[in-house]
Amino acid sequence: MSQCYNCGTEFTLTDEEIKCDSCNEIVNFPCWNCGNWFCIFDVKTQKKRNSCKVCGYFECPHCGTTHGRDCPTDKWQEEIKEIILSNNSLEIKINMIINFIANSNFNPQQTFCHRKVYRSRAKEMNKLLLAKCQGYRCKNIKDKQTFISNLNKIYDIEPGTEFTIEQLREEGSDGKELRDWCYLAVCYGWLEVIKVKKVIDGNEKEVTVFRRILTKGQCPYFHPDKAVIKTKSGKLKKSNKDCCALHRNFFVKDGEKSRENRI
Repeated sequence: MSQCYNCGTEFTLTDEEIKCDSCNEIVNFPCWNCGNWFCIFDVKTQKKRNSCKVCGYFECPHCGTTHGRDCPTDKWQEEIKEIILSNNSLEIKINMIINFIANSNFNPQQTFCHRKVYRSRAKEMNKLLLAKCQGYRCKNIKDKQTFISNLNKIYDIEPGTEFTIEQLREEGSDGKELRDWCYLAVCYGWLEVIKVKKVIDGNEKEVTVFRRILTKGQCPYFHPDKAVIKTKSGKLKKSNKDCCALHRNFFVKDGEKSRENRI
């Protein structure tokens, strides 16, 4: 996920995309290291520039910087280099590297918005679900109607009902897809995410549940109409524009106070 410096739209490019769907301009970035601007499309090779597999930063053609300012790859390289250059035996070095990989935080701690929707869901998963409801990658009308009915089932839940995914899921389902639809419903304002205390196996534990509500209304940062666009040939394409307009800096880690009221 990044921001278009031409129009300010937040977007997420797929593997082959090079243009912002909002302004239709090829994406350009300023290099954090040398300050020079560069285009993510390499005119010489006629291909999209290589990007870091960890942080997604595109390689700068001016200074050769291959990853972002806060990317942990430099730290990883130094720590692995220290292990390799140590006087330990090969077997110990291998075990030290394995332990380093096991203990490294390759997946940064997830952040969520003021409605407790994780950023990855708000920016990506919700867009995919909305796109399917509009016919994106659907085999036929029946396929599209099935996706719409998944959302309608949540809308039809009695107001005030509190439930966990385990309680609502159907037999034979692991509940993952249902959880995705529930978080989309949070953005629509049909559900809220709350924590309650329940007694499980004789012990009191705090668990996350969903509650059907009527009063909250759709999130002001939620724009379901931005999920898909029509190409010149008339085909549906999942837009790279974000359906969630809340800036990524306003998503917080667990335990942090919401920054939404500072906007």
